[in-house]
Amino acid sequence: MDQSSELARLPKPVNSSTFRSADPFPLANSSRSVRQTPSCSARQPLAEPQTPHFLPILPAPFYRPIPTRSDSLFPFCKPIPARPEPLFKNGKCHSSRPEPHFPSQNGKKCDILSQFRLSHAPRTAQTTNPRNSHKISFTSHPRCRSDYYRNLQTIAMPSRRLPNSTPTVIRTLTAAREAWKRFPQDRLISANLWDQIDDAAPASLFNRFLKEASDVDKALAAQAPLSSARAQAVARLAQNVSHFHQVFDLAVQRGIFTAGSRSYYGRDVSSTNIPDLTNQDAVFTAARAIVKGEADRQTAEGAAFVPMALPSATQVAAALADAQDKRTAVEVAKHSTDNEQNELAALYPQALRLAVSIVNHIEFNLDERADLDAPGRRRIARAWGVVYVNEDGTLNEDPEPPTEPTP
Repeated sequence: MDQSSELARLPKPVNSSTFRSADPFPLANSSRSVRQTPSCSARQPLAEPQTPHFLPILPAPFYRPIPTRSDSLFPFCKPIPARPEPLFKNGKCHSSRPEPHFPSQNGKKCDILSQFRLSHAPRTAQTTNPRNSHKISFTSHPRCRSDYYRNLQTIAMPSRRLPNSTPTVIRTLTAAREAWKRFPQDRLISANLWDQIDDAAPASLFNRFLKEASDVDKALAAQAPLSSARAQAVARLAQNVSHFHQVFDLAVQRGIFTAGSRSYYGRDVSSTNIPDLTNQDAVFTAARAIVKGEADRQTAEGAAFVPMALPSATQVAAALADAQDKRTAVEVAKHSTDNEQNELAALYPQALRLAVSIVNHIEFNLDERADLDAPGRRRIARAWGVVYVNEDGTLNEDPEPPTEPTP
């Protein structure tokens, strides 16, 4: 048998299209559990690689998502049809030529995330016209936002400011205590809260907090003059030290003292610069060096010793002793102040929680009253110690009553 007849007996290659299912989603079709393929031998060659049956052929929109202005979570699936582009002018929304909202403008691609944020941004309340300030207009179109903020006035409500420091806590609790006594028929806090701010109970939290705050003020008042006296004594000591070295250098130039005598005071024998006197520790160190160096020089020179004068080492020693006494008194006062501040800091968290709780109780009880509007509630809450601030940070206070014009 020749070679041509042998080749004719071999099976012909099968087209790869016959191996693919007609359904692009073969796994989604539950009625077809077995894949339908023509039968072939194990040695039958394939014309081209087969497509795996577990990879579905997805349609085009899944490959190239298009952002939309829909209310869905992700900006995918389909573009929004053409619609008029709203423009904001003179406080009113007008329409111009229709223009489709696609993710490209002027031939440039836009950021998909930016378009999604703009399309899903929350709506803002603005006044429409200065003549009709009571009318409110809402919008969420991204191309109207800049005109909103330029041409319209924002309606801002005052917001409360909670106590956040020792003075504000004391002010809030003091106002609540006075209001409790002033309005016995219309009290906005509970009796449990009143027990913690009652001035008749020495063991109440507010009374103990006031005592600790007062002790801190007293300690600071006692420390202030001592700190001032120490600063003056250190400045006087630094002046004596500086003058001592300057006069000593002049005496070296006149030949009264030798240049090597500078080493007794902790200085370089060839240097005419005075020691560092930029801080208190340096001043005290230089002063001690003068007192010790003068004694060492007297011992070394013996009968030829010439004492330093104007100022003398004795005067420097007297200024040093005075500055040390002032410094010790300040350290003792500072230690007492630190103890008082630590005791106040231990009570501060409890007092802060009490002040915030009182503010919350006042606003909650006022919200239950339907006979009051928002300004009326704020007016009453201010009398109980609640603080309100405007958008610009200024205090929201009761307006001054109009004064009668003088004739």
